Amino acid sequence: MSGRTTYFVDTNVVLRFFLQDHDVHSPLATEFFARFAAGEFDIVVSDSVIFESVFVMEGKTYKVSREDIVEYLTKLLSNEGIQIMGVVDFASVFELYLKLPVLSFADCAHAVLSLKMPSRSIVSFDLDYPLVEGLKHIDLTSSGTK
Repeated sequence: MSGRTTYFVDTNVVLRFFLQDHDVHSPLATEFFARFAAGEFDIVVSDSVIFESVFVMEGKTYKVSREDIVEYLTKLLSNEGIQIMGVVDFASVFELYLKLPVLSFADCAHAVLSLKMPSRSIVSFDLDYPLVEGLKHIDLTSSGTK
């Protein structure tokens, strides 16, 4: 990060910029991100902003494709001057999100985090985790953690 002023950006600003769905807020968000791109200031987003953005965009109201979500957020997060607060490796999450459409975005993040554990295991009742290469799925209804 530079010595410039840094602002935390909430989900609603990210969504209004991407979706262009509000007469007042979308142009203001567009102007804000143009100023950011011009280097006037830096921004911070958190893991939760990314999660909430994906949740809203892929939901029943907007139905944005996974490909478009990943393209937009990857472009946003690769900007110089942006900092992500959190522990999630979004590049790996986006890759898995596109590869396995049966997994939710949150489940993809949980899988990526689980793969970083020494056991490479996840305890879950979800039945789709065995599709994740290299991940050991422990389903308490069948094997438990014995």
